[in-house]
Amino acid sequence: MGDTVKNRDEFMGNAIKKVTVNGESTAPNELRKMLTAMCDKRILMEKGGYLFSVSITTDHCVLGIQPYQIHGERKYHYDLNMPMNKWLLTGFINSTQSISIIFKPTSGMYKNGLSEEEKNSFYEVYIKFARFLIEHGFSNNFEIDFATKLLLTETGILEESPGEIGELARLPAKRPATGKKT
Repeated sequence: MGDTVKNRDEFMGNAIKKVTVNGESTAPNELRKMLTAMCDKRILMEKGGYLFSVSITTDHCVLGIQPYQIHGERKYHYDLNMPMNKWLLTGFINSTQSISIIFKPTSGMYKNGLSEEEKNSFYEVYIKFARFLIEHGFSNNFEIDFATKLLLTETGILEESPGEIGELARLPAKRPATGKKT
């Protein structure tokens, strides 16, 4: 299992005050236990990985998470029963210690691409979620999967995608100006 961040100062500004996991308010110590355990290779293999959906507002994180399989039965993201919103991220924590974090583009996003405002907003949600994970015990060293890297760069949210979740968490809280016109 990879190390978690030692220097919490590099993540200052992640102002999430309330956490709801699978519909229940969750204390930071319980969340830390859960996220730390989810990084254990043995547990990851046993569960087949984890599915998640997350919605983050200014100070509240709503996280739905479950093993990929329970008693041999495959589970799905819709089983998480998360309220849909434009900024909802979904993904998979893979048994090979990689993580997929994607969003579902609206029809307008498919047709017209992301506006600068949408790029900025998605950037902030991605950074806030990565920081949230690391702050609560998730490993820095989980690789960001190819689909996530491609989504982040092809949509223009990032010019270049980091390789690991800890690197994503260390990016500036606000999206840097790219100088590119959209």
